Amino acid sequence: MKKAPGQHCRIYYSRTQQRIGHFVNNFIVRPHVQIHVCGGPISTAAALQMEAAIPNFMIHELHRYALLEPNTKTCVHNYMPENGMYSVPDLPGLGQELTPETLAASRVVTVK
Repeated sequence: MKKAPGQHCRIYYSRTQQRIGHFVNNFIVRPHVQIHVCGGPISTAAALQMEAAIPNFMIHELHRYALLEPNTKTCVHNYMPENGMYSVPDLPGLGQELTPETLAASRVVTVK
């Protein structure tokens, strides 16, 4: 299946999206991939990392859910665009961590 230049392919967030992004770039659609990001700060950080890793990334979705205060208060970093552009986090892991308040309010389960 080939798509004409200018057509878009949407990939919904999944564990295999990087492989799908590369596959789409190499075999199906040359132009663009947009990851669907409807979540809070952890989803945003994960999506920014993934978007930086695929060659045919087009645009990052800023969903209204990411703007809600109950969501933005759960993590230390609140990644938002500046002058229309995001910076990719360069902190360890995804570049995000839960706030002490979020950790305190969370149920802790120890697996032995």
